Amino acid sequence: MKIGDDIMLMGFLVVVLLIMIIITWRDSAKKIANTEIGKSELPTILHTYRDINYLGGHPLVPVGSVNEGTLYISQDKIFYMDSTTSAKMLFELSMNNIIRCSIENKESLTAGRILLVGILAWAFKKNTSYIRIEFNDELGNVSNLIIVPTQDNSDQAAEINANINQLKMSSIAI
Repeated sequence: MKIGDDIMLMGFLVVVLLIMIIITWRDSAKKIANTEIGKSELPTILHTYRDINYLGGHPLVPVGSVNEGTLYISQDKIFYMDSTTSAKMLFELSMNNIIRCSIENKESLTAGRILLVGILAWAFKKNTSYIRIEFNDELGNVSNLIIVPTQDNSDQAAEINANINQLKMSSIAI
């Protein structure tokens, strides 16, 4: 065999290997999504919010164990899935267990803003909106779950809050 033939064979094997990895990854992601919820198929998801940071509050998920995830809202539950390579379902909350959902705000003035715009930095404060979901956990205790959207913070936080409260009200009416 010539060196050129060896290089072509290696290139072909690399392409085949990449295709096999992609197919395996796609199939495993489907299996994870279906088995983590414990059902053969996902419930009907009404709203999906990506880039949501979990800050704490759920008794089964330690603080700092997740940086970023995806929040799914269905008719009767809220699901939070880790966005890392493991892509596992971290928790689910039933609408019946949610006591209230609200928005908390925190203004921050960073050193970068002060250096960038000087004394006018006070006019450019960053307003961070946190979502607080008060709920009854599996042990019957009242817990406060805190999440924060990382993009379009205040608009997305208001939208998530409104959707959860609307579905909470419709679940009470039933």
